[in-house]
Amino acid sequence: MCLMGYYRAILYIFFNFSIIVCSYSQLPQEESLQVRVSKEVWLGAVVHSNGFGVNLDVAKFKTYKKKNLLHVEMVNMKHPKEYKMLGFGDESAKKYVYGKLNYLNIIRFGTGRRKLLFEKFRSNGVQFALNTSAGFSLACLRPVYLQVYKRDYNGVPIAVVPERYEPLEHGYYDIYGRGPRFRGLFEYQFQPGIFIRAGLEADYSVAPELIQNIELGIAVDGFLNQVEIMANNDPAFYYTTLYLNFSLGNKFY
Repeated sequence: MCLMGYYRAILYIFFNFSIIVCSYSQLPQEESLQVRVSKEVWLGAVVHSNGFGVNLDVAKFKTYKKKNLLHVEMVNMKHPKEYKMLGFGDESAKKYVYGKLNYLNIIRFGTGRRKLLFEKFRSNGVQFALNTSAGFSLACLRPVYLQVYKRDYNGVPIAVVPERYEPLEHGYYDIYGRGPRFRGLFEYQFQPGIFIRAGLEADYSVAPELIQNIELGIAVDGFLNQVEIMANNDPAFYYTTLYLNFSLGNKFY
């Protein structure tokens, strides 16, 4: 009876081991490799409905189909009503946006999840995943400078000088053109806030160790105080954008 017990134990172990080996051997090629992947890193370029930007993502494996994300991103944000125009009196002057008070850049730093939805079954297939993240958002506001006319007592222009745009002082006939590009770099104002971001990702990389994906999604930034880009337009507490992200990266084993 004791010997029969040993046989049964051996058969039980062998049977379960066979199931494990068989199930592993039936994994798609990509999944077999992913079992050993510990981290993924990719850089991205993003185009969104109000501008563009760059980002960095780091994914650490939680399970095969779920990963923890670290997301860092910087984007510029334009107002939908921005329109470039020529200044008064000289068509060779640089175009400017009439009524624009501030340039707005947003820095995002947060964490999230990446969930595999549909895996690729061939090396030249496409894999789909859902990426979500949330965290800290910082609005960086830089004042707009314009080249404006200085006039004598008779109202005749005598000089052109760079000045910070003031809607009550600088009308259309006072503006020559856009000011120096880097003027105002030491006059930033900051507004803290939060962001949420969600997108559907399609990975079409051929090499198993590489990441090549495109992601379509939506992002929302909300701030404690109103953020103003344009004069004569209500400042906003939040900005919502649709984005298209292109990324390249690598997997680490």
